[in-house]
Amino acid sequence: MIKFKLFQKTNLISNKQFFFNSLVLYYWILMYVLPVDGSLQRLTPLYFATILPVYVYILLNLNSIIRHRWKKNGVSLMIFIILVTVISVLRFDVSTIIKLSSVSLIILILIKKEINLSTGFLNFIFILSIVAGILSYYYGTNKFGFIPGMSKANLLEGLGWRVSIFNSVPNSAFFSLLIFIINIFGKKELNINRVLILLLSIYFLVLSGSRTAILIFTNIIIIRVVIYYYGFYNVRKFMVLGFSLLSFSLSIFYFNSFALDLYKLDNEFINSLVFKSKDVIKNKKELEKNNYRTWIWKKHISIYLNKPIFGNGDYNIKSFLLEKEKTNKTNFSESFLTDTLVKVGLLIIPFLLFFYFTMKASIEDNHPVIYCITISLIILLLSYGSFFVSYNFMFLVFVGRLFESDNYLKSHSNG
Repeated sequence: MIKFKLFQKTNLISNKQFFFNSLVLYYWILMYVLPVDGSLQRLTPLYFATILPVYVYILLNLNSIIRHRWKKNGVSLMIFIILVTVISVLRFDVSTIIKLSSVSLIILILIKKEINLSTGFLNFIFILSIVAGILSYYYGTNKFGFIPGMSKANLLEGLGWRVSIFNSVPNSAFFSLLIFIINIFGKKELNINRVLILLLSIYFLVLSGSRTAILIFTNIIIIRVVIYYYGFYNVRKFMVLGFSLLSFSLSIFYFNSFALDLYKLDNEFINSLVFKSKDVIKNKKELEKNNYRTWIWKKHISIYLNKPIFGNGDYNIKSFLLEKEKTNKTNFSESFLTDTLVKVGLLIIPFLLFFYFTMKASIEDNHPVIYCITISLIILLLSYGSFFVSYNFMFLVFVGRLFESDNYLKSHSNG
Protein backbone atom coordinates (compact mmCIF):
# COMPACT_ATOMS: atom_id res chain seq x y z
CA MET A 1 0.00 0.00 0.00
CA ILE A 2 1.32 3.46 -0.91
CA LYS A 3 2.09 5.44 2.24
CA PHE A 4 3.26 8.96 2.78
CA LYS A 5 3.45 11.35 5.71
CA LEU A 6 1.75 14.65 5.03
CA PHE A 7 1.13 15.22 8.74
CA GLN A 8 3.92 14.33 11.17
CA LYS A 9 4.88 15.02 14.76
CA THR A 10 4.69 18.65 15.74
CA ASN A 11 8.16 20.13 15.48
CA LEU A 12 9.88 22.74 13.35
CA ILE A 13 11.20 20.38 10.67
CA SER A 14 7.94 18.43 10.29
CA ASN A 15 6.04 21.72 10.03
CA LYS A 16 8.39 22.77 7.21
CA GLN A 17 7.75 19.42 5.53
CA PHE A 18 4.00 19.85 5.89
CA PHE A 19 4.03 23.33 4.38
CA PHE A 20 6.18 22.26 1.43
CA ASN A 21 4.00 19.18 0.76
CA SER A 22 0.96 21.46 0.90
CA LEU A 23 2.60 23.87 -1.54
CA VAL A 24 3.25 21.04 -3.99
CA LEU A 25 -0.34 19.79 -3.70
CA TYR A 26 -1.63 23.32 -4.25
CA TYR A 27 0.32 23.70 -7.50
CA TRP A 28 -0.71 20.21 -8.58
CA ILE A 29 -4.36 21.27 -8.29
CA LEU A 30 -3.62 24.60 -9.96
CA MET A 31 -2.13 22.77 -12.95
CA TYR A 32 -5.65 21.61 -13.86
CA VAL A 33 -6.90 25.23 -13.76
CA LEU A 34 -4.11 27.06 -15.60
CA PRO A 35 -4.03 27.36 -19.43
CA VAL A 36 -2.19 24.50 -21.14
CA ASP A 37 0.55 26.80 -22.44
CA GLY A 38 1.14 28.20 -18.94
CA SER A 39 0.34 31.75 -20.04
CA LEU A 40 -1.09 34.09 -17.42
CA GLN A 41 -2.79 37.43 -17.83
CA ARG A 42 -1.15 39.82 -15.38
CA LEU A 43 -3.00 41.36 -12.42
CA THR A 44 -5.89 38.89 -12.59
CA PRO A 45 -7.10 36.79 -9.62
CA LEU A 46 -5.62 33.65 -11.21
CA TYR A 47 -2.29 35.43 -11.69
CA PHE A 48 -2.03 36.31 -7.99
CA ALA A 49 -3.29 32.86 -6.96
CA THR A 50 -0.42 31.40 -9.00
CA ILE A 51 2.56 33.51 -7.97
CA LEU A 52 1.80 34.64 -4.40
CA PRO A 53 1.90 31.31 -2.48
CA VAL A 54 5.45 30.40 -3.55
CA TYR A 55 6.71 33.97 -3.07
CA VAL A 56 5.29 34.01 0.46
CA TYR A 57 6.94 30.64 1.07
CA ILE A 58 10.30 32.06 -0.05
CA LEU A 59 9.93 35.14 2.17
CA LEU A 60 9.13 33.00 5.22
CA ASN A 61 12.32 30.99 4.67
CA LEU A 62 14.75 33.81 3.81
CA ASN A 63 16.15 34.02 7.33
CA SER A 64 17.11 30.34 7.42
CA ILE A 65 18.85 30.68 4.04
CA ILE A 66 21.06 33.50 5.31
CA ARG A 67 22.07 31.59 8.46
CA HIS A 68 22.86 28.27 6.78
CA ARG A 69 26.43 27.08 6.16
CA TRP A 70 26.56 26.25 2.47
CA LYS A 71 28.49 23.63 0.57
CA LYS A 72 29.91 24.26 -2.90
CA ASN A 73 26.63 23.86 -4.79
CA GLY A 74 24.84 26.24 -2.43
CA VAL A 75 27.66 28.79 -2.60
CA SER A 76 27.58 28.76 -6.40
CA LEU A 77 23.83 29.48 -6.36
CA MET A 78 24.29 32.32 -3.85
CA ILE A 79 26.97 33.86 -6.11
CA PHE A 80 24.61 33.48 -9.08
CA ILE A 81 21.80 35.31 -7.24
CA ILE A 82 24.10 38.15 -6.17
CA LEU A 83 25.63 38.64 -9.64
CA VAL A 84 22.26 38.51 -11.43
CA THR A 85 20.71 40.91 -8.91
CA VAL A 86 23.52 43.47 -9.22
CA ILE A 87 23.62 43.52 -13.03
CA SER A 88 19.81 43.46 -13.33
CA VAL A 89 19.40 46.37 -10.89
CA LEU A 90 21.90 48.41 -12.88
CA ARG A 91 19.80 47.98 -16.03
CA PHE A 92 16.41 48.16 -14.23
CA ASP A 93 15.57 44.58 -15.23
CA VAL A 94 13.12 43.49 -12.53
CA SER A 95 11.74 40.53 -14.51
CA THR A 96 15.10 38.71 -14.69
CA ILE A 97 15.77 39.26 -10.97
CA ILE A 98 12.40 37.83 -9.94
CA LYS A 99 12.47 34.81 -12.26
CA LEU A 100 16.04 33.64 -11.70
CA SER A 101 16.28 34.57 -8.00
CA SER A 102 12.98 32.90 -7.05
CA VAL A 103 14.04 29.67 -8.76
CA SER A 104 17.45 29.75 -7.05
CA LEU A 105 16.00 30.61 -3.63
CA ILE A 106 13.59 27.66 -3.71
CA ILE A 107 16.53 25.37 -4.46
CA LEU A 108 18.54 26.91 -1.59
CA ILE A 109 15.65 26.30 0.81
CA LEU A 110 15.52 22.63 -0.18
CA ILE A 111 19.29 22.13 -0.27
CA LYS A 112 19.40 22.40 3.54
CA LYS A 113 18.14 18.78 3.64
CA GLU A 114 15.49 19.45 6.27
CA ILE A 115 12.59 18.78 3.90
CA ASN A 116 12.11 16.29 1.10
CA LEU A 117 9.37 14.94 -1.14
CA SER A 118 9.25 11.28 -0.18
CA THR A 119 8.77 8.47 -2.68
CA GLY A 120 5.47 7.54 -1.07
CA PHE A 121 4.15 11.09 -1.33
CA LEU A 122 5.10 11.42 -5.01
CA ASN A 123 3.71 7.97 -5.82
CA PHE A 124 0.46 9.02 -4.19
CA ILE A 125 0.27 12.15 -6.37
CA PHE A 126 1.09 10.03 -9.43
CA ILE A 127 -1.80 7.63 -8.79
CA LEU A 128 -4.05 10.60 -8.01
CA SER A 129 -2.95 12.19 -11.31
CA ILE A 130 -3.90 9.06 -13.26
CA VAL A 131 -7.38 9.10 -11.72
CA ALA A 132 -7.69 12.84 -12.35
CA GLY A 133 -6.43 12.34 -15.92
CA ILE A 134 -9.13 9.77 -16.65
CA LEU A 135 -11.84 11.97 -15.16
CA SER A 136 -10.60 15.09 -16.95
CA TYR A 137 -10.63 13.22 -20.28
CA TYR A 138 -14.32 12.42 -19.94
CA TYR A 139 -14.97 15.93 -18.60
CA GLY A 140 -13.34 17.32 -21.76
CA THR A 141 -10.32 19.17 -20.36
CA ASN A 142 -7.77 16.46 -21.25
CA LYS A 143 -7.74 15.79 -24.99
CA PHE A 144 -5.19 12.97 -24.99
CA GLY A 145 -6.84 10.14 -23.11
CA PHE A 146 -5.25 7.26 -21.22
CA ILE A 147 -5.37 4.50 -23.86
CA PRO A 148 -3.73 4.75 -27.32
CA GLY A 149 -6.28 5.84 -29.91
CA MET A 150 -8.40 7.89 -27.51
CA SER A 151 -6.57 11.14 -28.27
CA LYS A 152 -8.54 13.99 -29.85
CA ALA A 153 -5.39 16.05 -30.47
CA ASN A 154 -2.52 15.96 -33.01
CA LEU A 155 -4.39 13.52 -35.25
CA LEU A 156 -3.09 15.11 -38.45
CA GLU A 157 0.48 14.58 -37.22
CA GLY A 158 -0.19 10.87 -36.67
CA LEU A 159 -0.03 11.24 -32.88
CA GLY A 160 -3.41 9.81 -32.00
CA TRP A 161 -1.67 7.05 -30.01
CA ARG A 162 -0.35 9.47 -27.37
CA VAL A 163 -1.62 9.28 -23.77
CA SER A 164 -1.36 11.78 -20.93
CA ILE A 165 -2.36 12.10 -17.28
CA PHE A 166 -2.38 15.91 -17.60
CA ASN A 167 -3.71 18.29 -20.23
CA SER A 168 -0.05 18.83 -21.17
CA VAL A 169 1.80 15.85 -22.67
CA PRO A 170 5.32 17.05 -21.69
CA ASN A 171 4.26 17.47 -18.04
CA SER A 172 2.79 13.96 -18.05
CA ALA A 173 5.97 12.52 -19.60
CA PHE A 174 8.37 14.31 -17.25
CA PHE A 175 6.40 13.51 -14.10
CA SER A 176 6.26 9.84 -15.16
CA LEU A 177 10.02 10.01 -15.73
CA LEU A 178 10.60 11.32 -12.20
CA ILE A 179 8.38 8.59 -10.75
CA PHE A 180 10.36 5.98 -12.67
CA ILE A 181 13.69 7.33 -11.37
CA ILE A 182 12.74 7.41 -7.69
CA ASN A 183 11.26 3.91 -7.84
CA ILE A 184 13.90 2.16 -9.95
CA PHE A 185 16.49 3.15 -7.33
CA GLY A 186 14.23 2.42 -4.36
CA LYS A 187 14.47 -0.30 -1.75
CA LYS A 188 16.24 -3.47 -2.87
CA GLU A 189 13.21 -5.72 -2.58
CA LEU A 190 10.51 -5.43 -5.23
CA ASN A 191 6.89 -5.56 -4.13
CA ILE A 192 3.69 -5.51 -6.16
CA ASN A 193 3.03 -1.81 -5.47
CA ARG A 194 6.46 -0.76 -6.65
CA VAL A 195 6.25 -2.95 -9.77
CA LEU A 196 2.82 -1.47 -10.57
CA ILE A 197 4.13 2.10 -10.17
CA LEU A 198 7.14 1.33 -12.39
CA LEU A 199 4.96 -0.21 -15.12
CA LEU A 200 2.52 2.72 -15.04
CA SER A 201 5.33 5.27 -15.18
CA ILE A 202 6.91 3.51 -18.18
CA TYR A 203 3.50 3.28 -19.87
CA PHE A 204 2.72 7.00 -19.58
CA LEU A 205 6.32 7.98 -20.32
CA VAL A 206 6.80 5.99 -23.53
CA LEU A 207 3.28 6.53 -24.88
CA SER A 208 3.52 10.26 -24.26
CA GLY A 209 5.58 10.39 -27.44
CA SER A 210 7.93 12.90 -25.82
CA ARG A 211 11.28 12.46 -27.53
CA THR A 212 13.10 14.25 -24.71
CA ALA A 213 11.53 12.08 -22.00
CA ILE A 214 12.28 8.87 -23.92
CA LEU A 215 15.87 10.00 -24.46
CA ILE A 216 16.35 10.66 -20.73
CA PHE A 217 14.63 7.36 -19.93
CA THR A 218 17.23 5.59 -22.10
CA ASN A 219 20.01 7.35 -20.17
CA ILE A 220 18.51 6.26 -16.84
CA ILE A 221 18.35 2.63 -17.99
CA ILE A 222 22.04 2.82 -18.96
CA ILE A 223 22.94 4.28 -15.55
CA ARG A 224 20.89 1.62 -13.73
CA VAL A 225 22.65 -1.20 -15.60
CA VAL A 226 26.10 0.30 -14.93
CA ILE A 227 25.32 0.70 -11.21
CA TYR A 228 23.96 -2.85 -11.03
CA TYR A 229 27.21 -4.33 -12.35
CA TYR A 230 29.82 -1.89 -11.04
CA GLY A 231 28.28 -0.18 -8.01
CA PHE A 232 28.01 3.57 -7.44
CA TYR A 233 31.12 4.92 -5.77
CA ASN A 234 33.81 5.92 -8.26
CA VAL A 235 33.48 9.72 -8.60
CA ARG A 236 35.74 10.12 -11.63
CA LYS A 237 34.15 7.31 -13.64
CA PHE A 238 30.57 8.40 -12.95
CA MET A 239 31.36 12.04 -13.69
CA VAL A 240 32.76 10.87 -17.04
CA LEU A 241 29.64 8.73 -17.56
CA GLY A 242 27.39 11.67 -16.73
CA PHE A 243 29.09 14.04 -19.16
CA SER A 244 29.21 11.31 -21.81
CA LEU A 245 25.45 10.81 -21.54
CA LEU A 246 24.89 14.57 -21.69
CA SER A 247 27.07 14.77 -24.81
CA PHE A 248 25.21 11.83 -26.33
CA SER A 249 21.86 13.48 -25.60
CA LEU A 250 22.98 16.77 -27.09
CA SER A 251 24.16 15.03 -30.25
CA ILE A 252 20.77 13.33 -30.61
CA PHE A 253 19.16 16.75 -31.00
CA TYR A 254 21.49 17.33 -33.95
CA PHE A 255 20.91 14.11 -35.86
CA ASN A 256 19.66 15.78 -39.07
CA SER A 257 21.42 13.60 -41.63
CA PHE A 258 20.64 10.42 -39.70
CA ALA A 259 16.99 11.46 -39.41
CA LEU A 260 16.69 11.87 -43.17
CA ASP A 261 18.05 8.35 -43.64
CA LEU A 262 15.70 7.10 -40.93
CA TYR A 263 12.74 8.40 -42.87
CA LYS A 264 13.48 5.86 -45.60
CA LEU A 265 12.13 3.22 -43.23
CA ASP A 266 8.67 4.59 -44.17
CA ASN A 267 7.23 3.69 -40.75
CA GLU A 268 4.28 5.86 -39.71
CA PHE A 269 4.82 5.36 -35.98
CA ILE A 270 8.54 6.29 -36.19
CA ASN A 271 7.74 9.28 -38.38
CA SER A 272 5.12 10.61 -35.97
CA LEU A 273 7.43 10.04 -32.97
CA VAL A 274 10.62 11.47 -34.50
CA PHE A 275 9.22 14.17 -36.80
CA LYS A 276 5.80 14.83 -35.18
CA SER A 277 4.39 14.56 -38.71
CA LYS A 278 3.07 12.00 -41.16
CA ASP A 279 4.19 14.16 -44.08
CA VAL A 280 7.33 13.34 -46.03
CA ILE A 281 10.43 15.17 -44.79
CA LYS A 282 12.15 15.83 -48.09
CA ASN A 283 15.17 17.94 -47.19
CA LYS A 284 17.28 19.49 -44.46
CA LYS A 285 15.29 22.73 -44.48
CA GLU A 286 12.03 20.94 -43.72
CA LEU A 287 13.73 18.84 -41.07
CA GLU A 288 15.10 21.91 -39.29
CA LYS A 289 11.60 23.39 -39.25
CA ASN A 290 10.43 20.31 -37.33
CA ASN A 291 13.54 20.23 -35.15
CA TYR A 292 12.76 23.68 -33.76
CA ARG A 293 14.74 23.33 -30.51
CA THR A 294 18.07 23.36 -32.29
CA TRP A 295 16.77 26.28 -34.32
CA ILE A 296 16.02 28.17 -31.08
CA TRP A 297 19.47 27.32 -29.69
CA LYS A 298 21.05 28.89 -32.78
CA LYS A 299 18.90 31.99 -32.36
CA HIS A 300 19.74 32.24 -28.66
CA ILE A 301 23.47 31.95 -29.35
CA SER A 302 23.21 34.58 -32.08
CA ILE A 303 21.47 37.01 -29.71
CA TYR A 304 23.87 36.20 -26.87
CA LEU A 305 26.89 37.13 -29.01
CA ASN A 306 25.58 40.70 -29.16
CA LYS A 307 26.40 41.13 -25.45
CA PRO A 308 28.43 38.07 -24.37
CA ILE A 309 29.70 39.22 -20.96
CA PHE A 310 26.63 40.43 -19.03
CA GLY A 311 23.91 39.40 -21.45
CA ASN A 312 20.96 41.26 -22.92
CA GLY A 313 18.68 41.24 -19.88
CA ASP A 314 14.97 40.61 -20.36
CA TYR A 315 14.28 40.49 -24.10
CA ASN A 316 11.67 39.60 -26.68
CA ILE A 317 13.07 36.96 -29.02
CA LYS A 318 10.53 37.85 -31.72
CA SER A 319 12.16 41.24 -32.13
CA PHE A 320 15.30 39.39 -33.33
CA LEU A 321 13.46 37.20 -35.85
CA LEU A 322 12.73 37.61 -39.51
CA GLU A 323 9.03 37.93 -40.33
CA LYS A 324 8.88 34.44 -41.86
CA GLU A 325 10.55 32.93 -38.76
CA LYS A 326 7.80 34.19 -36.42
CA THR A 327 5.44 31.53 -37.77
CA ASN A 328 7.73 28.67 -36.69
CA LYS A 329 5.90 25.97 -34.72
CA THR A 330 7.02 27.01 -31.24
CA ASN A 331 6.05 29.38 -28.43
CA PHE A 332 9.77 30.25 -27.99
CA SER A 333 9.82 29.03 -24.36
CA GLU A 334 12.17 26.10 -25.02
CA SER A 335 15.66 25.87 -23.51
CA PHE A 336 15.94 27.53 -20.12
CA LEU A 337 19.74 27.36 -20.23
CA THR A 338 20.34 29.12 -23.55
CA ASP A 339 17.58 31.61 -22.73
CA THR A 340 19.36 32.40 -19.45
CA LEU A 341 22.64 32.69 -21.33
CA VAL A 342 21.03 35.37 -23.50
CA LYS A 343 19.76 37.23 -20.43
CA VAL A 344 22.81 37.17 -18.14
CA GLY A 345 25.71 36.13 -20.38
CA LEU A 346 28.70 34.58 -18.63
CA LEU A 347 27.04 35.16 -15.25
CA ILE A 348 25.33 31.82 -15.93
CA ILE A 349 28.57 30.01 -15.00
CA PRO A 350 27.83 29.77 -11.22
CA PHE A 351 24.41 28.33 -12.09
CA LEU A 352 26.03 25.64 -14.24
CA LEU A 353 28.57 24.95 -11.50
CA PHE A 354 25.66 24.25 -9.17
CA PHE A 355 24.73 21.22 -11.30
CA TYR A 356 28.37 20.11 -11.52
CA PHE A 357 28.83 20.20 -7.73
CA THR A 358 25.44 18.55 -7.12
CA MET A 359 26.28 15.70 -9.50
CA LYS A 360 29.68 15.19 -7.88
CA ALA A 361 28.24 15.28 -4.35
CA SER A 362 25.58 12.72 -5.30
CA ILE A 363 28.33 10.22 -6.19
CA GLU A 364 30.39 10.99 -3.10
CA ASP A 365 27.32 10.54 -0.87
CA ASN A 366 26.07 7.48 -2.80
CA HIS A 367 22.75 8.96 -3.97
CA PRO A 368 22.01 7.63 -7.48
CA VAL A 369 18.53 9.20 -7.46
CA ILE A 370 20.06 12.69 -7.12
CA TYR A 371 22.64 11.80 -9.78
CA CYS A 372 19.94 10.78 -12.25
CA ILE A 373 17.68 13.75 -11.50
CA THR A 374 20.61 16.14 -11.97
CA ILE A 375 21.39 14.69 -15.41
CA SER A 376 17.68 14.68 -16.28
CA LEU A 377 17.29 18.33 -15.29
CA ILE A 378 20.24 19.46 -17.39
CA ILE A 379 18.76 17.78 -20.48
CA LEU A 380 15.29 19.13 -19.71
CA LEU A 381 16.63 22.65 -19.26
CA LEU A 382 18.29 22.42 -22.66
CA SER A 383 15.10 21.34 -24.41
CA TYR A 384 12.38 22.98 -22.30
CA GLY A 385 12.07 26.14 -20.26
CA SER A 386 8.47 27.04 -19.51
CA PHE A 387 8.15 24.71 -16.50
CA PHE A 388 11.32 25.92 -14.76
CA VAL A 389 9.70 28.70 -12.77
CA SER A 390 9.19 28.76 -9.01
CA TYR A 391 5.37 28.58 -9.22
CA ASN A 392 5.22 25.45 -11.39
CA PHE A 393 4.33 21.98 -10.10
CA MET A 394 6.91 20.23 -12.29
CA PHE A 395 9.68 22.50 -11.04
CA LEU A 396 8.75 21.88 -7.40
CA VAL A 397 8.65 18.08 -7.66
CA PHE A 398 11.96 17.83 -9.52
CA VAL A 399 13.91 20.11 -7.18
CA GLY A 400 11.98 18.61 -4.25
CA ARG A 401 13.76 15.32 -4.93
CA LEU A 402 17.08 16.84 -5.95
CA PHE A 403 18.08 16.76 -2.28
CA GLU A 404 17.25 14.18 0.35
CA SER A 405 16.68 15.00 4.00
CA ASP A 406 18.76 13.28 6.69
CA ASN A 407 15.61 11.74 8.18
CA TYR A 408 14.64 10.31 4.83
CA LEU A 409 18.08 8.83 4.20
CA LYS A 410 18.06 6.98 7.52
CA SER A 411 15.12 4.84 6.45
CA HIS A 412 15.89 4.23 2.75
CA SER A 413 18.38 2.24 0.78
CA ASN A 414 19.84 3.19 -2.60
CA GLY A 415 20.23 -0.31 -3.83
